[in-house]
Amino acid sequence: MIGEQCNQARTDFPEMELKMSGLSSVLTPKEQAFILKTKMEAKSAEVENHTTNDKMEKWKNRTHCSGGRSSIVITPDGKVVLCDTVPQEGIFVIGDVSSQTIMEVWNSQKLREFAYPSRDKFMGTICYDCSYLNDCLSSPAGYCFRNSYFNYGTVFGPPPECPLIPDVGLRNE
Repeated sequence: MIGEQCNQARTDFPEMELKMSGLSSVLTPKEQAFILKTKMEAKSAEVENHTTNDKMEKWKNRTHCSGGRSSIVITPDGKVVLCDTVPQEGIFVIGDVSSQTIMEVWNSQKLREFAYPSRDKFMGTICYDCSYLNDCLSSPAGYCFRNSYFNYGTVFGPPPECPLIPDVGLRNE
């Protein structure tokens, strides 16, 4: 510690001659810079690993998505969506009880494709090549397309809670 402080003083005040006695390992400013950089990289990796572990723990304990797995939402005009927090139009409408029975909607291909999407739906996203995608999709917690949509603008993309994607400062909830 004292040797590091002395070396830092040498760097900060090159015009001053600083002698050390009793300290066997004295580093040149270049060696010190290398060690400092290495320590900073190690600390960064430690923080990143801790963050990833925290994200993994949150991921394992995430709220279960019931959309299409145990519930559906019927809008006042008869449209059926999987979640009450998504837009009740366009891609999110999986059926219409004014022209279908609830059982027809519940057993429909469109509902299954949303609630249990195939890997192909994730083409062009980080999820497509992820070795954990099948685990993610078959998990009892399910895949929450809503979080992906509201954070990234795409239905079939990584949810922001995924521990394997970098944190880019987007809203996580």
